[in-house]
Amino acid sequence: MPFFPQLSSGTIAQLPLIRSRRFRTLLNETSQYPSIRSLDPAAQKTVWDLTFQGLTDLERKAVEDLASATSGMLRSFTFLDPYDNLLPMSEDYQASVWQKDAGLIITPGQADPYGTHRASLLSNPTNVSRRLYQLLPIPCSFCFVSSVYLRTSVPAKTSLRIGALSEPTTQDFDTLTEWTRHDIHNIPSASQELLFIGVELPANTEIVIFGAQLEATLIPTDYKVTSGRSGVHESCRLGSDRLQWTTFGINNHSITLSVVTTHP
Repeated sequence: MPFFPQLSSGTIAQLPLIRSRRFRTLLNETSQYPSIRSLDPAAQKTVWDLTFQGLTDLERKAVEDLASATSGMLRSFTFLDPYDNLLPMSEDYQASVWQKDAGLIITPGQADPYGTHRASLLSNPTNVSRRLYQLLPIPCSFCFVSSVYLRTSVPAKTSLRIGALSEPTTQDFDTLTEWTRHDIHNIPSASQELLFIGVELPANTEIVIFGAQLEATLIPTDYKVTSGRSGVHESCRLGSDRLQWTTFGINNHSITLSVVTTHP
């Protein structure tokens, strides 16, 4: 399935960016009974109104290639929400979307930096390093930033990893006794592998983890909690069959378009 392209600046969209949720109410009126109103779940939509200015010739071609591949509004594509966390289950590290190496122990219900108990203790009692990670069906060629809050009772080294599973970008951090938000950027590649994102603990190490986040941008934004639904929307369509460009010169194109997805 095609993806909505990322700009050369490393972002999906430009400001102003408007995201709206739209609902439909069914009204049943008869002459004998009071009218009945009910929500139509099949008609719930999210709409992103995108305005782009100063696009290069290559960026314009990427948008046109998407419209060609989807035949305008006919076929769907995947859109990475610029407002949202692309990782599902950002706090439930025992959920099936999270994979862990054998021997790693996860204990939820730990104190977190927001004053609640939504963090989890990761314990590696083995003599080798262990990983907690996700594999996501999104392009390794995009620019991403991954961030997570980490804390430990005894200062230790921790590694964050992101990229193709066979060759991820790795960065080591000093995990301290106070909550610290660490982040890592991938090195875009042409790999067709799933995007790998995870944390690696050295042997005989314990850390407390909270608020894992992935964004298709260069700088991490405020943390957004996710459940089963994340910012990866796989059934999106263009809001129009026509692309109306305004061209001011070479490498200077503007367009306003909409991306629409219907929620089940």
